[in-house]
Amino acid sequence: PNVLHQLGDDAVEESLNTPSQLPLILACVDKVANLFRIVMLVRDYRAQHRLVLVVRNESIRERLAAEANRFVSGLDPSDVCVSGVPSVETIDDTVRLLRTECEEKIVAVDLHDDALTLDDDDSENVNDQVSALSILRSTKAVVWGFEKDGIPAAIDRLETQYIQVRCRSSLNLVAAMSVVMHRGWSDSMQTDCSYYRSRRGNTH
Repeated sequence: PNVLHQLGDDAVEESLNTPSQLPLILACVDKVANLFRIVMLVRDYRAQHRLVLVVRNESIRERLAAEANRFVSGLDPSDVCVSGVPSVETIDDTVRLLRTECEEKIVAVDLHDDALTLDDDDSENVNDQVSALSILRSTKAVVWGFEKDGIPAAIDRLETQYIQVRCRSSLNLVAAMSVVMHRGWSDSMQTDCSYYRSRRGNTH
């Protein structure tokens, strides 16, 4: 199925064209356990409808899509601002989405040579902190790579900017997502929910 159809026109439109909203959130996933944790994390930000889980091939996509549907169907459906099932897409489908919809305004969370440091307390790097946060909040898509081997090469070639989190040891995928999302959007969580609720109300 087409990734834009899976996400839904409203979700893509909100993510790409509304400055106050979170971008598309893309997480490269190998483990079912990570899928569950990521869904719950993104749900806290009322952005379940903006989540794209990126997998290596079609067979994994089918398995994780079934798990995502099963898991989400068991959650409390009463709050409209956490409605929607995350999209599970192959790397190739994700590349097509980013090329078509994000106009190269993509940020990768990665230990890249050119990465700016997010949430850095070192006064010498204050400019990096400001730049990283500004980049994060203005992007149309943010990508976290696979835990084992990082950002897929096909996606990496599309990215224009990189940010990283300062830490003494490596973070797992969910921890890295939690740090970045808290730094970038924790102060606008309720605004995001209210906006989505109003959009849903206008469509019924």
